[in-house]
Amino acid sequence: MAKLNKKNLIILMILIIFIFIVPTKVNAAGSFSINKSSESLTTGATTTIVISASSCAGRFNISSSNTAVATVSPSSVFLDNSRETITITTKSAGTAVISVVADDVTDTDVNDVVGTKTCTITVSNPTPTQPTQPTQPTKSSNANLRTLGITPNDFTGFKAAITEYNVTVPNSVSSVKVYAYAQDSKAKVSGTGNKSLSVGRNTCKVVVTAEDGTTKTYTMYITRQEASAVVTPEVPETPKSSDATLSALSIEEGTITPIFDPQITEYTLNVSEEISEVHITATPTSTATVEITGETELQIGENIATITVTAEDGTVNTYTIKIVKQNIKIGLQALIIGYVDENGKFVELPLSQEFNTDILEYTLEDLESDIQSLRVDALANSANVEIEIIGNEKLVSGENIIKIILKRSIEGAEPEEVLYLVKVNKKEAVKEAKIMGIYKNVKNWFQGLPSAIGSVVQNNTREIMIGLLLVCIVAMIGLSIYIVIDYKKYKMLMEKIRILTKENAKQQMPQNETPINEDKKLEIK
Repeated sequence: MAKLNKKNLIILMILIIFIFIVPTKVNAAGSFSINKSSESLTTGATTTIVISASSCAGRFNISSSNTAVATVSPSSVFLDNSRETITITTKSAGTAVISVVADDVTDTDVNDVVGTKTCTITVSNPTPTQPTQPTQPTKSSNANLRTLGITPNDFTGFKAAITEYNVTVPNSVSSVKVYAYAQDSKAKVSGTGNKSLSVGRNTCKVVVTAEDGTTKTYTMYITRQEASAVVTPEVPETPKSSDATLSALSIEEGTITPIFDPQITEYTLNVSEEISEVHITATPTSTATVEITGETELQIGENIATITVTAEDGTVNTYTIKIVKQNIKIGLQALIIGYVDENGKFVELPLSQEFNTDILEYTLEDLESDIQSLRVDALANSANVEIEIIGNEKLVSGENIIKIILKRSIEGAEPEEVLYLVKVNKKEAVKEAKIMGIYKNVKNWFQGLPSAIGSVVQNNTREIMIGLLLVCIVAMIGLSIYIVIDYKKYKMLMEKIRILTKENAKQQMPQNETPINEDKKLEIK
């Protein structure tokens, strides 16, 4: 029974040692960061900053160095390994420093997280809007007649586009009265009234002066016949139209400037880089024909589309549209890097500096050794951009390079490619972390020992820990052997007791029974 108690005591001591040398988890140090949306604003505008707490929890106080320039809301937030958006409202022109102070913030090891993060907001007064100048009314250039004729012996077939007429009157008509009325009430007409006729051909001119000074002359050749002549009326030919203007002009892919006017022949249209052709709709005012060129195979920069309008009489009028195909330099407008923890929650990691489209290299320091891959959220600033991310998985200890490659191919332009690099420094897997945990527990165990022994242990921590581990391993092996041997002895002892009991039973039998053979007695060792 004494042996069993001793064995149990040894087992209990070994279990206590193993309880104290259970590895202690090493937690990452807590930190926080801020990101702002913009730094230059006008009075009355608002912006935001985002406060992110990593591996820590506590209250953060937010304030503005100049509340006359900008105010913040809310002024205090509690974060637990999360982030919060703060609204900044500008009030007047000037500069304000926004400060975020950690107040009673601790990390996962209950260590204080202290410090202040700041960002600067510059506020300016908005540029005053210039008053719109009143548009001067355009003077009319209409110098056409609405009607033209003579009395008596008037003629038919007047058209505003026809400027010459032949009229024959009998010999008895010695004078006529010329009448004419302009299409535009603001135009002036001269050359009308009574005209004396001589025998033969007489010329009468009617001049129309438009509001803007444009003039147009209509001529009538009036032939007074001889006394014996017979008047034969002349039928004028129908003139062909000379109108080579458009009544409407539009483009499906955008709006031209200025607003369409039949008298304006030059326009401009801006399109994005992915547009390779436009669809122009041009409607003639009359029966003229329209020919459009230059609306396909657009190149980066300026392109000219031409609309040629040809009237019935051959008059040609040309409208031009300058199509500007823009080329925006590709890049990222947002970049967020983090990982998904064991609870399925995304944890954002702070970069070495605030993200900017024009900055192509970043660093991510002190990545925990147990993180194997990172999630990279990248948003391009333009359409038709292909994003390829390389190197964010199967991270190794030490330096890792994440490549974010942006590619774009546009018809009519050279292929574009932009490379962003993120250098990730991953912590080495601490092989001695368990030993350090053992040391911590052993140190507590030996706190009552003299300081000299503590000093020796402290200076030879690694060797002592390794020695203790070896002793425990040897003790366990020895204990196992001891238990096996002791168990065999126990079985032998039980067998001897059984035989001895049997022999004693035989000795107590009556005298007439066969005595027990002395040679069969067993000696108990």
